This record gives sequence, structure tokens and C-alpha cells, in this order.
Amino acid sequence: MVAAGSMDRLIRIERMVETRTSTSREVSRTWVLVVETWARVEMESIGTEGRAADQPAALQRRVFVVRYREGLSPAEGLRVVHGGLDFDIVSVEEIGRREGVKLVAGARAEVAA
Repeated sequence: MVAAGSMDRLIRIERMVETRTSTSREVSRTWVLVVETWARVEMESIGTEGRAADQPAALQRRVFVVRYREGLSPAEGLRVVHGGLDFDIVSVEEIGRREGVKLVAGARAEVAA
């Protein structure tokens, strides 16, 4: 069972939406809010260094546990916004029988050189 008192971090779950303008047929990508909800952060950071666009980057992974919610899938272009970082959701795991959902997500943060 997922204890409500352990969910002490407010997060945003967002989905990428692509739209085309009727006149220029250009594709515009924006993030829209799916839900703002309380979560428990199980793994604060597993950092490994890598490179992104020729700049040093720290790779961070976090696990967010939220109340059960249908429609969360990494294939849908979802992300979690938390602590000033955008975490791409790579895995969604149901906890028990619709008790909760475990969102495994990763973020890339630039490292000052």
C-alpha cells in the first residue's frame, strides 16, 4: 500500500503535444499539463557523467511514486517536472492492484566546466 503521508513532493506530469499550423504546415511542439500531484521520490539521484552537445552533463535518475492513475505510458512522450529539472519517463510500473504507480525517469543536467 502507498502511504499518503510519504508523498511529500509536488510534481507535474506533462505530455508533449504536436500541432500543425493550418497555413504553414509547420509542426509546433509544446508540453501540456497532465496532472499536478504529490509524489514520493525513492531515488534522489544516481549520477553518472556523460556529454551532451559537447558539454559535460550529469545524468540523473529518479523514481517517483504516485497514486494510481490510468493513461501513463513512456510511449506517450511524458515527463516529470521536479526540482527545476525535466525527467523523461522511461518506465511505468503498477504497484499492487492499482494502489500506485512507479515512474522511473531520467534527466540530463549541464555541469559547469
